[in-house]
Amino acid sequence: MKTLFGSTSKPQTPTTQLQQVAEDAGLEARAMKISLAKTYLVCEQIELEMRQIRLRLERAVPASQLLSKGSEKR
Repeated sequence: MKTLFGSTSKPQTPTTQLQQVAEDAGLEARAMKISLAKTYLVCEQIELEMRQIRLRLERAVPASQLLSKGSEKR
């Protein structure tokens, strides 16, 4: 069978079409797994940054001072 570019290709049988669909689905699933893994890593990074901020805040102002200041305002 001739393609637009003049080269010939054999017609796809139902089996080769099914194999191509399965391969495409497998590639798409792999891409989704990679995307999910990247999202997980971003969430982990945000969580670590939040912990670092919390630790810096606790070093700057101890939690006991924060609690006592908050109760004075009531």
